[in-house]
Amino acid sequence: MTITKTLALVVGESQPRVFDTVEYEGKLWLVPAWISSPIPGTAKPLRIICLDGLPMQPPYIGQGYPDHDRVLVPPLGKGTLEGETIQGPVVVEKPDMIRNLYYTRIQET
Repeated sequence: MTITKTLALVVGESQPRVFDTVEYEGKLWLVPAWISSPIPGTAKPLRIICLDGLPMQPPYIGQGYPDHDRVLVPPLGKGTLEGETIQGPVVVEKPDMIRNLYYTRIQET
């Protein structure tokens, strides 16, 4: 699976952030952070947040934003990024996938 980029505003922050985004089980998932994997040269998502059903827009072209493939319309709560799931998107902690740090593709394990 290819890693793409999603531009999103986080509640309480003035500037949007760009997050890695992966396809997992047929849906798009935002990756807030990667952690070391036991396999050298690889990393795993700390958690993933399902973007399925959330409104998206095409990327902002030529407006001074970092490279991205899509824009998430609703702002993300800091709690969601930290794994809280109360009335929010589906969050999966430490999903079974590995990213090779030398390539832009990941593999499900």
